[in-house]
Amino acid sequence: MAKRTLVLGCATGIGNAGARLLAARGDRLALGDVNAAVLGTDQELIDEIIAAGREVGEKFWQLPLDKEYSKQIRSDIADIKNVGGRKAGTITAAAFLKEFADGISWAHLDIAGTAWGDEAKP
Repeated sequence: MAKRTLVLGCATGIGNAGARLLAARGDRLALGDVNAAVLGTDQELIDEIIAAGREVGEKFWQLPLDKEYSKQIRSDIADIKNVGGRKAGTITAAAFLKEFADGISWAHLDIAGTAWGDEAKP
């Protein structure tokens, strides 16, 4: 699905709202239902997302996407695997997406915790 979204976004010329923003689910252990995680390769885009969230009452927290996290998705039998284990699940999900987004500015939004929160947003 992620690769399909990236390819479709590039082929259709969709801008920031489409190809560059990928919403995905992940574990809610680190941020709970208060902040959504944001990771990516384009700091300007990440800053825009965080600022836009502030305007509408949605909080984002930027997580690192250091190359060391990619070690968790290495595989002995495939190019990469889509699950990096229990540690840093949100980050390894973004590392997985990064493998298919070569040369594309993008941001990964992990909204699993905030999507199902009980508190109403403005």
